[in-house]
Amino acid sequence: MFDALVRFGSGQFARLTPGGVQYWYDADGRLAKIFDRYPNNRHELSYNHRGELRRIAEASTEAGRYLEIGYYRFESDPAFEVGLDVETTNGRHAGKIARLMDHTGRDVLYRYDDGGKLSTVAGVEINTVRASDAAPAFTGRRTITYGWQACDLQAVSEGDQFGSPSFRAATQTDGRISTGNGIDGTVIFTVSHNNTAAGVAGGTTSVVAASGTSVARTSVYRFAPYAVVDRITNSGAGGLPETTAFEPDPAVPVRIHRITRPLGNSVTYTFESQSPNLRAQGNIESVVRTPGSAGGASAIPESFGYDADHYNVVTHSTDGAGVETEYVLRPDFRDWA
Repeated sequence: MFDALVRFGSGQFARLTPGGVQYWYDADGRLAKIFDRYPNNRHELSYNHRGELRRIAEASTEAGRYLEIGYYRFESDPAFEVGLDVETTNGRHAGKIARLMDHTGRDVLYRYDDGGKLSTVAGVEINTVRASDAAPAFTGRRTITYGWQACDLQAVSEGDQFGSPSFRAATQTDGRISTGNGIDGTVIFTVSHNNTAAGVAGGTTSVVAASGTSVARTSVYRFAPYAVVDRITNSGAGGLPETTAFEPDPAVPVRIHRITRPLGNSVTYTFESQSPNLRAQGNIESVVRTPGSAGGASAIPESFGYDADHYNVVTHSTDGAGVETEYVLRPDFRDWA
């Protein structure tokens, strides 16, 4: 849950996750390296003099695998790289990502409308060979097309611009979505709050969907502070309303402490909070499952222990039947032996 952040005298920063992954940032705040908890597995990010990300390279092997980023640029741009960047005369395109290309030369292409909004993403070129002539093979690029109205995204289609949209949305004048149409029919959205950290607390969003029998089913989401959902109520489709409640952790409100289902059965999570080792804080110490009105076994506890001094790998656990399991770690403490 918590990451340790360290600043060095050089101006560099390093962020260490509870799982042992390291993120290194240069003095300008740009992500420079990512180390897996197995430090030989790492990625290095390269930027040009403008701060544009140019390459993400895997430094774990000698295979030389990498991903390069090409941009739309004016012909006169001294940073223009033939074969990677794409020429444009539109100032709204200049500086936007045009191509992602890997070490084998495969690429994904990004195109924009005249206003600079993303219009299509064309996937890797495919040349499929079939063993029989029963059906034609797919060739070319699978394309995702984005439809806009003013600055609001209205539709996403797979195929070409003439294909049926996977999802089409309608928005209100304030930008809030009001309806959507997809492969499962029409969905109606009612948002009662502003999309801000201050406005979302206590607000609700309802989603009404028509099933195949045209019986509407409604889901109402209620939000707590920090945009955490604390209650979902489902109704319609011939059934009684069912509510699932989510209780935030008082110590860390963005973390869920208890989930209570419609029949009263619940799952309660207890997190490590007192350890002086920051990497251990946020580990799940115990899970308790409690039956509701449907009956069943009494409260079933589970517990977990960690090697918090190293890489937060689970070292022992006790399940609901009281069965204890010990996990032997490798000499480097990074995983189980």
